[in-house]
Amino acid sequence: MNFIRQEVKGEEMINLARAGFGSQPGCRRRDNDRIHNEQLQPIESTIASALVSLQTQVWFPNKSLAEKLAMKIPLDIILDDVRESISESGMQRLHLPTRQDLYNIENSYLLTSKKHFDDAISVDIWAQNEMLKKYGPDCICVDGTHGLSDYGFQLMIYGKDFHVFFISDREDEEALSIFFKYIKNELGPVTPAIFMSDMANAFYNAWSTIMGLPKQHLYCTWYVDRAWRKNLSKINGKEKQVEVYKLLRTLLEERDENAVIAIIETSLNDLSAEADTFAFAEYFKTHYLNKLRQWAFCYMLHCGLNTNMHLERMHKTIKYIYLNGKTVKRLDKALDALMRFLKDKIVERLATLDKGKISSKLKNLRNRHKISCKLEAIIDKCEEGWNVQE
Repeated sequence: MNFIRQEVKGEEMINLARAGFGSQPGCRRRDNDRIHNEQLQPIESTIASALVSLQTQVWFPNKSLAEKLAMKIPLDIILDDVRESISESGMQRLHLPTRQDLYNIENSYLLTSKKHFDDAISVDIWAQNEMLKKYGPDCICVDGTHGLSDYGFQLMIYGKDFHVFFISDREDEEALSIFFKYIKNELGPVTPAIFMSDMANAFYNAWSTIMGLPKQHLYCTWYVDRAWRKNLSKINGKEKQVEVYKLLRTLLEERDENAVIAIIETSLNDLSAEADTFAFAEYFKTHYLNKLRQWAFCYMLHCGLNTNMHLERMHKTIKYIYLNGKTVKRLDKALDALMRFLKDKIVERLATLDKGKISSKLKNLRNRHKISCKLEAIIDKCEEGWNVQE
């Protein structure tokens, strides 16, 4: 890189990157013994009677690499393709790009999801508040996850048929109340028939304070089962633990309310009478006995759901498909992944409304009908009617 500069009055110091498209982080201008820090703007060829001529060497075929980056081809595959292009004529500089070179090309062609150098402004650009107005469900599920970004923030997901995201470094009632308050300001009070959450009180208390009490509050079955498994250590002996866990699953999945009550009465007496299971019996009485309607299936028969596994599945989809199993360094990139997920969900929903969607239950019924049509006839017609073979 050669610089040809005429003599000018005053003194200017300009930082220029060696790459042809590199960014200039700042400029320091010395004038009358004062130094000013300024943000560099794109430099014209003529600057204050000083002519600067730049002769830069283009190291990589930036346009072709940018096209591959725009097609969302993974960086590893692009680098492998470049390495494969090495021929017997020798290795050149264009065969030696690094991941940082690709990041620079991505930034120069505005292909990155980073919208602003200031993370707060970048996040604000992506703020969305119209989704829930269009997709407000009557069943609300709230769940949380972590590890989305390196900031240590937690992702709280609100919704069932469509999702609203809340990213915070806290998961307490105060922070969640702020989240629900903003939703209420946009939509008004939301009173769902069912509110499903984990077994902590933060989600439910915050919702009840801001929106009012829901008609029914359910615990996610996955969290209930996990808590039971974790506290089986209160029981002495592996065989006893297996026996008690089978009993708990029977209580959980029993559809008859009277049967559940009868099993609890007899089982708790037996568990409390034995020294090996006494501690677990007390734990069950404290946390579950007075909350049967929140976790027992017999009280969920007409609710249409008993778990929020669709949210658990969505967590894995975002992490392993939209973030490629990585913890991103910047929050705005995590938000970009969430917005791409929402865009795909909108398209999927529109496609379902246009084409229709066949449930798995209906598919199974149709398959069984086709199989039955292929069965050989077992009815013989006779003079007085039909003979049906046993």
